[in-house]
Amino acid sequence: MAQTPAKGRQYSLYEIEDQNYLRGMQIADANGSVTFNSILPGAYRGRWPHVHFEVFRSAQAAVSGEKALLVGQLAFEKALVSGYYAADTRYSESIPNLAVQTLSNDNVFGDSTALQLDAQMVKTTAQNASRVSFTSEIGLTGV
Repeated sequence: MAQTPAKGRQYSLYEIEDQNYLRGMQIADANGSVTFNSILPGAYRGRWPHVHFEVFRSAQAAVSGEKALLVGQLAFEKALVSGYYAADTRYSESIPNLAVQTLSNDNVFGDSTALQLDAQMVKTTAQNASRVSFTSEIGLTGV
């Protein structure tokens, strides 16, 4: 099934060569875990630093246009991203964006309870000056 963007719109995955913004697909192991390397997301105007994810029943379901079992976003701790943003000039635009953004005024995370926010926040497991490792548990029931 071919995928195309909405009429009159550009979408990086389909039309803008060499700019597909870190999209990828991982296959879960026998324990349901995936591991991948990426960059720390910047903070753009109106949004808290986050990554998107989708969960599909199978790799074939993911590439054939089937509906995802779960679509979600994971947030990053402000203290952590602030330090990386300050240390890397490529994040210079993220610093003022993060300064005025809160989780409560984010258009996705803002509707969440404290318990939901905690579940959507990645947990830092290790870090140094140039690398940080995170973990997050995504639960599905009735699948």
